[in-house]
Amino acid sequence: MLRKNAVPLVFFLVSLGVLYFVYQQNYLLFHILVELFGITVAWGIFLLVWTSRENLGNNFLLLIGNSLLFVGFLNLAHTLAFQGMQVFSGQDANLPDQSYLAARYFEGITLLLGIFSLRLRRVLTRFEYYLSFAVYFLVTLLLFGTIFLWKDFPAASTANGYTLFFKTSEYVITGIFLAYLAGLRLYHRRFERRVFRWLAGAAACLVFSEALQTSLFDAYAVSNLLAHLFNVLVFYLFYRAVMQTGVVQPQALLFRELQEKQEALASSQAKLNAILNSTAQGYVLMDRQGTIQAYNNEANAFARLIFRRSMQEGASMQEFVQERDRVDFWNDFQHALSGKPAYTEKSISLAENNLRWYAFTFNPVYDDDRQMIGVCLNTEDISERMRIAEELVYLGTHDPLTGLYNRSYFEEEMRRLQAGRHFPVSILIGDLDNLKEVNDTRGHAAGDALLKLVAATIKECFRTDDMIARVGGDEFVVLLSGVGEEESWEALARLNLCIDSYNQQHSDQPIRISFGVATGEKGTPLEKVLHEADRRMYAAKREKKENFAP
Repeated sequence: MLRKNAVPLVFFLVSLGVLYFVYQQNYLLFHILVELFGITVAWGIFLLVWTSRENLGNNFLLLIGNSLLFVGFLNLAHTLAFQGMQVFSGQDANLPDQSYLAARYFEGITLLLGIFSLRLRRVLTRFEYYLSFAVYFLVTLLLFGTIFLWKDFPAASTANGYTLFFKTSEYVITGIFLAYLAGLRLYHRRFERRVFRWLAGAAACLVFSEALQTSLFDAYAVSNLLAHLFNVLVFYLFYRAVMQTGVVQPQALLFRELQEKQEALASSQAKLNAILNSTAQGYVLMDRQGTIQAYNNEANAFARLIFRRSMQEGASMQEFVQERDRVDFWNDFQHALSGKPAYTEKSISLAENNLRWYAFTFNPVYDDDRQMIGVCLNTEDISERMRIAEELVYLGTHDPLTGLYNRSYFEEEMRRLQAGRHFPVSILIGDLDNLKEVNDTRGHAAGDALLKLVAATIKECFRTDDMIARVGGDEFVVLLSGVGEEESWEALARLNLCIDSYNQQHSDQPIRISFGVATGEKGTPLEKVLHEADRRMYAAKREKKENFAP
């Protein structure tokens, strides 16, 4: 590495020696050489950036490339206006100093703008790039006008030496270059390491060069020489950072942004994978033929659970579908390929008494040109959701205490039977005689136990397809479709026998309940049948009271 850099270093040191010799012999020639070197490098950087602007992808270099073109023109004006050149008629020492300050201010401010542009999350658009060129051009014209045409630019020097404006400006410009150096350090990751070191070195030389022009240093021989030599070093480092790197190692300069985008893409892909793998849903991406292109961990876990094997990219998704579901799967897949999502729910038996429910969603997938490239299958275990749904349906139609149907279901079943052809229909109503007494003497827990006992006793005496409901606090009803009047009275007698048998065995806690039954033929409103059964039940209840009255 040292041998590789030895030739440029020796050439640079020899050049400094030659410049020092020229400085000793002829200061005007020294000044011309130093300034022309800077102008040449500045314009060379502009040409390099201009020709590679479409691929450069670095906002700082794009803006600095534009600005250095005009910095070169301002420095050329300073060189031509220098005392002894005799280019401009009637010129004095003020003209080159004004041009010098204009160039320095322009260079410092545009360097800061370049740093601020690094804060953008995107590359400058073509319009923004050309707009910056136009703005720099107009500002340069304005500076030339104030210096050479209107002569409004503040005086930089007089016959008595530098003005307060010149000295103050040197401090201000020094501060601008220090701010630029700090900003460059803040965004150093936006540059290749060696390029950053060269740019940072150039920034430090700018600070030293400008500081040597202030009143804190010798304003004459040594400080003047060092300031110009630092300027040479500035453009030499710019040359190494931009021109030489752009020619010798264009991939490091012109395609650095591509590398950053690739790293950003890899990081984004890793984040996306982390998100997909953290979900409880499975995702499988398939091409138009149903070949697996990608999948997440949950989808792979589903495959291992059902098929005892892992998914593989390039395999057919049909291999991971149960044979009984393959026709439905293919139909849903084709439906998604038509541009419309498909949704289905399937039950899968994993083992004895282990039934799981899964939801499958097929979504079409498009590329950036809106061309369909495949289907994304989303799998989700909805077993808990299905269990809750079934439980909600059960709670909506059953009495939570006894497990019998509730009043809402009973009324719906009445409407269904009314509109059907299962006549005759008999309705049996029962009402507990002693529920209030049990609640008052033994507590509501005992009353609940009594209600459960009555419900269980009634269920034992009827067919499984007979609808038995608890329609009130202590009221029960049985709907007997296809049962005539004679059969209904037989059913009531059978129910009374069941209750009498229980009471004989549990004389300390007997069931006391009154029943009424009525039958309706085709065309008879069941509400009327229910009312008649209710009337007969209350008649039976009154008869009991009269028989047991003292």
